[in-house]
Amino acid sequence: MFQWGNFTLNASLGYYWGGKRYNSTLRDRVDVTLSTIMSSNVDERVLSSRWYQAGDVTFFKALSDDVTKASSRYVMDDNVLELQSVSLQYKLKNNWLLKNFNLNTMIVSINMNDLFHWGSIRMERGTSYPYARNIQASVKLMF
Repeated sequence: MFQWGNFTLNASLGYYWGGKRYNSTLRDRVDVTLSTIMSSNVDERVLSSRWYQAGDVTFFKALSDDVTKASSRYVMDDNVLELQSVSLQYKLKNNWLLKNFNLNTMIVSINMNDLFHWGSIRMERGTSYPYARNIQASVKLMF
């Protein structure tokens, strides 16, 4: 927390480092079969990041109807740094408010959540569970 005059700034960072995570989304949504491509909406990497000819170096196998089995290939380093929240607050306390509105203090604040996320695994989000950034404002009146 940092205070300067009537302003208060508070920021919350979070991190975790050195973990491992099984990325089932890559296996279930990207490394799919030909029949899945024909019947489902798929990620762009299904076509752009595939092995097509001898000499290609890529993470995903060639297109086929063989189902991809779970393997350690989808176990990835999980390192994350995120800015979880930032809030800025201004405290207004003056005689004019007290005289005209019988108001001792007015505090105006804004709070923002989930502003920044850096991770070694690409965040896989869909339309049913989107990654939302929230901004909230408030005014507190103290009589």
